This record gives sequence, structure tokens and C-alpha cells, in this order.
Amino acid sequence: MLDGTWREAKKMFKSPSLAGIPVLGIQPQSSSNYRLREAAQEHQLCTAEVAIEILKLAEDHTAAEALATYFAIFREAYIVGKPHLK
Repeated sequence: MLDGTWREAKKMFKSPSLAGIPVLGIQPQSSSNYRLREAAQEHQLCTAEVAIEILKLAEDHTAAEALATYFAIFREAYIVGKPHLK
């Protein structure tokens, strides 16, 4: 799973060194709730949100729900410390 800003991930995705690696496509049912950075496109998710979608694809709903819960707690705690994001 690529981790970086959306711009960095796009560059990594196009890298010749990753050309032979299989790609897993996801079809999220909602847009990002990240709110810590603004995505250029509505379909762009943060790394944790992609991991949640992958866990759902693997039918590990317990892990997906746990990660979603922890991610929501992290996001809200981070936003409290950054009043300009509210």
C-alpha cells in the first residue's frame, strides 16, 4: 500500500520499479472523512481509509471496524489540537 501525499503516491504508482506489482482496486462507498488535508479529488482517501476498504474486501469486518474507530478517535483528537481544521 502506497503511503504519502496524494501527489507523492501518484508519482510512486507510476514508478517503473513498481510496474510489475499487482494493483488492487477499491470502490469506496463514501468520500474521505480525513479532513486533515484537502484531497484534490473526491475519490482520494487517506492511507487508513484505504486500509479499512481493503479489510472490508478481505471480509475482515471486525478489523475494518476497529481501524475505523481508532482512526475516527485519532482524527478528532488531532483536529482538537488544530482549531483551524474545525
